[in-house]
Amino acid sequence: MSTITAQQWSLLSASLAQSLGEAQADTLMSLLPLPNEGGYATKVDLASVKTEVAELRSELKIEIAELRSELKTEIAELRSGMAIGFAGVETRFAGVDSQFADVSSRFAQVDSRFAQVDSRFAQVDSRFAELRLQIRNDTRALIATQSAFLLTAVGVALAVARLVV
Repeated sequence: MSTITAQQWSLLSASLAQSLGEAQADTLMSLLPLPNEGGYATKVDLASVKTEVAELRSELKIEIAELRSELKTEIAELRSGMAIGFAGVETRFAGVDSQFADVSSRFAQVDSRFAQVDSRFAQVDSRFAELRLQIRNDTRALIATQSAFLLTAVGVALAVARLVV
């Protein structure tokens, strides 16, 4: 469809006014663009717009691909940085675990020393019990010996006293 000239538009408007009347001709002509307004889009215009849209679509796809690539690179860098950071944390935790193991080992040594001290106290307690028993027995033996000596001395004194009297 080709565009009409201003003269063709005016002739069509006048012809319609004679056939349909002025009001109806104005209504119908208002639906047609004026020749100096550029008219309706033609197939060429639509093809041009289609080409522009295709170019924009292509540019948009390229930009999206670039953004995806940049995003993937940034994500990979973040993951790498996080992996390095987490490795450092893991190393620190391993050091803390090692220190806890060392402290636990030292507590085990202290517990062992306390067990040795407890054993020695038990030996001392046992020795005191033995000494107490020995002292008791020795005291009883001494008392028995002294009692026998006293009885003997009393017997001798009584015998001497009988002799003397």
